[in-house]
Amino acid sequence: MGLRGTLTAVLLAAVAAGTTTVSSADDAVPAADTVRTTQGIVDGLRTDPVMVAQTMGSGDTAGAYRRLSALAAEVRESTGTRVYVALVNAPDDAISDEPAKDLGVILPRRLGDGVYVVATPEGLTSVTQRGTDLDDTLFSLGRSQVGDAVLQDDRGLLPPVVEADAALRLLRSDDPRLFEDAPRDDDQDEGYATLPAAQIDELRRLYAGSRDPASFDDSAADVVEPASTGTLTVWGTTTGFLVFLLVLFTARGWWPFTRGLGPALRRRGGTRERAVVDLVALRTELDDGLTTLARRIASAPRQPSDPDALERAVAAREAAEHLVGTSDERDLVGAVTLVRTGLHDVATASRRRGRTPRACFLHPLHGDAPATAPVEVDSATLDVPVCRACADDLAAGTRPDAYRPTRVGRDRPYYERDDVWAATGYGSLDADYARTVLREQAARR
Repeated sequence: MGLRGTLTAVLLAAVAAGTTTVSSADDAVPAADTVRTTQGIVDGLRTDPVMVAQTMGSGDTAGAYRRLSALAAEVRESTGTRVYVALVNAPDDAISDEPAKDLGVILPRRLGDGVYVVATPEGLTSVTQRGTDLDDTLFSLGRSQVGDAVLQDDRGLLPPVVEADAALRLLRSDDPRLFEDAPRDDDQDEGYATLPAAQIDELRRLYAGSRDPASFDDSAADVVEPASTGTLTVWGTTTGFLVFLLVLFTARGWWPFTRGLGPALRRRGGTRERAVVDLVALRTELDDGLTTLARRIASAPRQPSDPDALERAVAAREAAEHLVGTSDERDLVGAVTLVRTGLHDVATASRRRGRTPRACFLHPLHGDAPATAPVEVDSATLDVPVCRACADDLAAGTRPDAYRPTRVGRDRPYYERDDVWAATGYGSLDADYARTVLREQAARR
């Protein structure tokens, strides 16, 4: 049956054999598990702005509920912003296979202004806001920066319960870098919002605890001291954690031998190099990114600090718009990388943020490529920009996770083709990436 099937069978057997004893003091927390409809989630959040289901608690549902409730209350008290956290099972009436994203749209319409952190065992965590002064892009970049600091060299993803904790801590900080054109303190640099080192360390402890609940000690967590919540039998705790692993690992592709690659990638098979692109996630990122890019360009200073960066951002928007609706996976990946580049360029034009991050040559969806490494391309060896994960793979002699477009050729990396994406390395090899793509598009018309 294979390793994955064996692990699944073992987990299911443990679930069938286990029993859980929960005292009455915990009854309010797992009540989220009884909610099966979208309206039930709405009604639950009206009563209590924090819901944490057992499958989403990373082995410490009661503790997660208390920490997030305390943080949400602190955010409301210190900033006036209402926060809703729904780490719940997918509702039975979900309208798509991305229920968290759907809830991120539905909940603000029904509950009103605030920040919404939503996650289900299926898909990625959704963080949305309505009626606040937050800049969506800056808030997203701040969360990403905090997440990278917490993960360090780990190539996984933060569990939703830790993502939510990090997001609420950022909100509580009221960092001016979360708000467009807000005045900044003299001791703040021009980077994205982040958290103090002590809080990053606390989040690392939460992350470590989510992976090994038995070793977790939240006594140093920067939240209200939790009250006693009764007892769970040892076997019940183990069973709950096994259920969590089974559901989460299956839904997200986090099996130990298939480490996660990022928001737009999902696994196929058991080796790192067999990643496939999540087209739904990419189209969503493209649509949202183009809207944000257009708004940021329109609000850029009339005399930007870096006029050429602003022109590159405009070119990136134009080139990406030509690719909206494409049925070619390679073009869709190109459009997304153009938008990502454009967003960084417009930030550079407005705030002198330094260099625009380069895409990873081997897989443009991996993110920034701070290093270079020798890679064989067309029988020649080139030093190309690579992300940390690919650099580590190359250094270890492991086959890196190169982007192989679906239906283009079996085990054939994109850069072995003859097109603009291979020529530019999706921007990793071309500082004038957007204009190069525009020229190629004009030549084809």
